[in-house]
Amino acid sequence: MLFFSDKFAFLWFLVLLSPMVLLFGGCNDQNMGKILSQVENSNETLDLFSPEEWEIVLSLSPLPATAPPNPTNHVADNPAAAKLGQMLFFDFRFSKEGTIACSTCHSPFYAFADIEATSLATGRGTRNTPTIFNAVFNEWQFWDGRAESMWAVSLLAFEDESEMAGTRTQYAHIINEYYKTLYEEIFGPLPELDDTSRFPKEGKPGDPAFDNMSEADQIIINTIFANMGKAVDAYQRLLITSAAPFDNYVAGNEDAISLAAKRGLKLFVGKARCVDCHSTPRFTDNRFYNIGVATTEDTGRFDGIPLLLDNIFNSSNIYSDSRGESESILSMLEAKPEDKGAFRTPPLRNVAITAPYFHAGQLLDLESVIKFKNAGGYTTAYPGRAPEIIETLDLTEQEQADLIEFLHTLTGEPPPAVLMHRLVDAP
Repeated sequence: MLFFSDKFAFLWFLVLLSPMVLLFGGCNDQNMGKILSQVENSNETLDLFSPEEWEIVLSLSPLPATAPPNPTNHVADNPAAAKLGQMLFFDFRFSKEGTIACSTCHSPFYAFADIEATSLATGRGTRNTPTIFNAVFNEWQFWDGRAESMWAVSLLAFEDESEMAGTRTQYAHIINEYYKTLYEEIFGPLPELDDTSRFPKEGKPGDPAFDNMSEADQIIINTIFANMGKAVDAYQRLLITSAAPFDNYVAGNEDAISLAAKRGLKLFVGKARCVDCHSTPRFTDNRFYNIGVATTEDTGRFDGIPLLLDNIFNSSNIYSDSRGESESILSMLEAKPEDKGAFRTPPLRNVAITAPYFHAGQLLDLESVIKFKNAGGYTTAYPGRAPEIIETLDLTEQEQADLIEFLHTLTGEPPPAVLMHRLVDAP
């Protein structure tokens, strides 16, 4: 057996060995290519990361395999609630005309997102549909952060005119007709909803049918509506994709990702400065930035904060199951000029399968995204905010390709198959 005192001796041995391979194995380009590839790999992977860089890499993995606690939703980890939520998620009856479901825009065929630049449901939206995979780890939801819980996200979508466009009293009657037994097992008895003089067939705030209801009956309907969102939240909490090739590499499997991906990872935590914003195992800092993406009059976070504070289903309001901490957090929020044109840093896990990109789907592929970031530029200007310069990254074509190769290693294992479709026993 041969032993080598240092890596350079080993590399010289491989180089000297290559003529013998040609001599005894014939002039075989494939064999020679394998040897040269081994030489390249041995040379480039040794000491690729500095101790400081590797410490940053370690901070990016692993992603937890289970969702964090959510005290604002007392059924967050209730299996029966998750089952009900999965049924609601795929049920087209929860829309104005019975033609749209949550799964229309958040399709399991497209990583629980879609392939549209902006969402297309009852109408055309103005924002790109984010994936639900791992969304439970987000501190803020939507591109503008106008919700801070997954259960509030569902409620906004159920009534939004460009999404499902239905009403909360309509949905309460659907629950009563099709899901009463399962609902009551989880949340307790429903009221006598058959009395349509008290509980109109349709209505939401702003509609005379809802506004003319007594305050007590409005609270009853709002509670059923909130419980719908909490059930969908319980289901979505299970849609976690951990154990990506990147995680396997960090855990010690050197062969989990390619050499090009390792070079891309080094760029990610170094020269390209991606980790400045795409930090934590979620690959996001959960903050909001104006990065100069072409936009319309969408002011992003600036309008998202008032929408969050005015929402009766935010986590500090009466329909939340735990309000103290949320009240403290929300009380400190205030829309400021620097929030204009700012959007949430998107998580990068599964980014290779969730195109198109940015808040309005402005860029179609990762190559375009990296070129955009590499070129630098200026932030988008708004009244009250001056544009700021964004520095170039000066990445070569090879470095950009390596960075993209790394991003592909962030695609995790999908959730169990039973979670990826409508349940067969759904009513």
